[in-house]
Amino acid sequence: MTGPRRPRHALPTCARSLLVALIALLPAAGQAADPLEAEMALLLKPPNVELVRISPTGRYLAVTTYSDRGRRLLVHDREKDTQTVNYDLAHENAISSMEWVTDNLIMVQQIRRNVLGGFFGSAELFTINARGGRLKRIGRGEVIDILDGKRAVLVSISPDRFSEVQRLDVRGGSQRRVARSPSPRARFLPDADGKIRFSIGESANARQVIHVREGREWKLLASTALDETGWEPWWFAGPGKYYTRTSEGDDATTWGLGLYDLETETHTLLLRHPKTDVTDLLFDFSQQNVVAVGYELHYPGWRYVNAKHPLALLHGTLRKTFDTSTVRIVSTTRDHTLAVVEVSSDVNPGDLYLANTATRQLDKLYTRRPDLADRTFAPMSAVEITARDGATLYGYTTSHPETPVPGPMVVLVHGGPYGIRDRWGFNGQVQLLASRGYHVLQVNYRGSGGYGVDYMAAGFGEWGRLMQDDLTDATRWATEPGSAGSPENPELALAQADKICIMGTSYGAYAALMGPIKAPGLYRCAAGTSGVYDMTLMKARGDVRRTRAGEAYLRHVIGQSKEALESISPTYRADEIKVPVLLIHGEQDFRAPIAHANGLRRALTAAGNPPTWRKLSGEGHETSQLRNILASYADTFRFLAEHLDNE
Repeated sequence: MTGPRRPRHALPTCARSLLVALIALLPAAGQAADPLEAEMALLLKPPNVELVRISPTGRYLAVTTYSDRGRRLLVHDREKDTQTVNYDLAHENAISSMEWVTDNLIMVQQIRRNVLGGFFGSAELFTINARGGRLKRIGRGEVIDILDGKRAVLVSISPDRFSEVQRLDVRGGSQRRVARSPSPRARFLPDADGKIRFSIGESANARQVIHVREGREWKLLASTALDETGWEPWWFAGPGKYYTRTSEGDDATTWGLGLYDLETETHTLLLRHPKTDVTDLLFDFSQQNVVAVGYELHYPGWRYVNAKHPLALLHGTLRKTFDTSTVRIVSTTRDHTLAVVEVSSDVNPGDLYLANTATRQLDKLYTRRPDLADRTFAPMSAVEITARDGATLYGYTTSHPETPVPGPMVVLVHGGPYGIRDRWGFNGQVQLLASRGYHVLQVNYRGSGGYGVDYMAAGFGEWGRLMQDDLTDATRWATEPGSAGSPENPELALAQADKICIMGTSYGAYAALMGPIKAPGLYRCAAGTSGVYDMTLMKARGDVRRTRAGEAYLRHVIGQSKEALESISPTYRADEIKVPVLLIHGEQDFRAPIAHANGLRRALTAAGNPPTWRKLSGEGHETSQLRNILASYADTFRFLAEHLDNE
């Protein structure tokens, strides 16, 4: 059954815009001779406006921007209406996080493009004074907590497989260790006073282990496997109390919001959605009070924990104003009078506003993608599909209004696979496919995240089996009468049965190549990028297996029998793939080494079905250089046009 299509209307016009000069710094993408190349450059490049943060007093706005010339960090003094900082990051650097640590000092984590082509966190932290100071390196680590008023932050570093917490002075840059984890690869949780109280790490057998700190000693509280219900501390909720994510407490196994009392050692379920996980918390400036809880079954939804808080009132009002959009509060002042708010949707990459909670004035600051402001995009609709065993599958379809119904379709499979899901919202890849005349089907097959422990755990050990069957069932559903969701003609099918291609990246590439093996005749073609195709090789190579926990994880979710692994490997069943294949792979992929693609390529060629092939130089598991992204998609669209022929 198809979910209702949400109504569309024009976004309201705001009273005035701030910082127009910053937008003027961001040129539109250069016009290419090839219309498809120009379209790809527009939709696949990073947004022109990335991070936006307002200072605690509201005087300054810090912004990171992207253009053809590279990235920049800008600071605007709202009181004097002047730009005080314009720092050039060039093409080799980017900023992964940015937060105000005092009223005038902003801290950023700068990441650098490495030899593999991608951006990787260097854990280097820098500060810059909003009055016009220079970027200053102060230390390293992942920020855990900003100690407001203390000119210090807590950061986590990993000198070895165990993690440490250090207190970093943001003025002088001195660091001192305050805690070390009792388990490998741990993250930490402080209390309201900035003292570390929890460690959430992993055991050698891939279980999540939670310790609480009592003085200088750690005490084990809980140990949970991936397919078991449990709980984990989320953030502090005042003296002695902590918000938690919990799948315990009733018959549902979705992750809800709980509260743990450290003194009584009791855990209480506060709220839970019966079908989908709680995924977001909206905090006040102090980070101690939860204002609202976010979740997403089909479309984003919220429940207000403190309905009278100024941020809750603002958020609720804006959700009514922008009723077909996602509203997210990005940054607030200390007194909650001003807030930076992002409004986005499936057809809007995002607009940023400055909202006044007292006067209700809303001023538009930026459009994330000004070069797309006048474009019309294809709407994304939520669908529910019944699998062959009666289970409900969740997914989305995206179609341009001019695409014929039924028409050619691309099944776009997300990677992961476990704990990852497709979401409603603007997606440049999906819009690009829709703009070329393809219906797009995305399926949150079992094993995906977002729908509870049982839904995800149902995919364990089911590579090439249940998870693949879910994709097959969803694809067949799209060819059945009624799948188009047309009120005028309820008998229409969405997809033309002989014009369907399946494609994806990472696990999605694996599933794309297993598709024509498991369902002969269902797909016209298959395309995979950075895929895992030989399950015996996955056990022997790649970065997941490099730790004992990683090895235990692979045994748990995949299995270990060589014969069983070969039976679910496209490489060993290449002679069963009777459709054209496109393979794209980065030559320096450590997650899924290129040996996967090379092996499948040889096997397909030996079977008389040589694939279309592209090796990406200087790329790892994720393609990050725009030139390689554009080249990959050019190959993909030539491949789709040749084999789906949407004339």
